[in-house]
This record gives sequence, structure tokens and C-alpha cells, in this order.
Amino acid sequence: MTKDIAELANDLSQEWEINWEMFYAGVIEWGAHPHAVSEEGVENIEAWCRRKLGKSGKEAHRMAEAIAWALRHHGVEAQPFIRPALDQIMPRAGPIIAKEGFRGVCDAVVTRANEILDEKGVEDTGALASHVSVRRVR
Repeated sequence: MTKDIAELANDLSQEWEINWEMFYAGVIEWGAHPHAVSEEGVENIEAWCRRKLGKSGKEAHRMAEAIAWALRHHGVEAQPFIRPALDQIMPRAGPIIAKEGFRGVCDAVVTRANEILDEKGVEDTGALASHVSVRRVR
């Protein structure tokens, strides 16, 4: 069911925000220059190697050190998922707003961004996709 003029006018006065709450969302989206990796960071990478790659003991530690070395010397290449999602959803925003309001556009962007992550094969525990907030700002 489409919205009437009063509902659309109310929707147009709204402002919404989408926030990927995991700290590494920005690193995936924008990449990162070479940077320091703390001992705690290496331990976290080692835990990831055990959990995601099935490594253990010295092998997990050596792999974590190698990844930390790469971060220190090469950084991380950007793998945009939010900007492409926006670019793909915005041409369809009018009909979505008419049917579902701005919240519907936000939900479509989140859905498409998660699909892009899957298409790129970005390894994620599911935390990135599940820690997204969509809220009305005004």
C-alpha cells in the first residue's frame, strides 16, 4: 500500500542514520595504511586464526605474527560495501520511500551491503552484519 501525501511529507522531514557498530567496519570500507599492531592485537589475531582457520599452537601464533607483519608494512586494502550499496539502492529510493518510508531505504541499504560482503567473500563471524543500528535522528 502506498502512502498518502501527509505521510510522505512526514517521511521527507525525517533523518535516519545507519551505523555499523563493529570497529573494523570502517577498515573494511576504507582500508587502512600500514599501522602498529599491539601485542593484544596479535593475540586477537591469533584467536581469530584458531577460530576461523582451525589453526592451533605455534602454527596459530606464527600465522598471527605474519598477519601483524603485513598490517604493519602493507596495511589493509579497502573492500567497499557501504558506498556501493548506497549507489545501488538510491536510484530505487523513490518507490521504496513511497511504500515503506525512509526506514525502508535504510533497511534496503543494510541488506544490500551485507550481500556485497558475501559476494566479496569477506570473512566475518556474523558480528558485522548483526551489529548494525538504524535509527531516526530527527
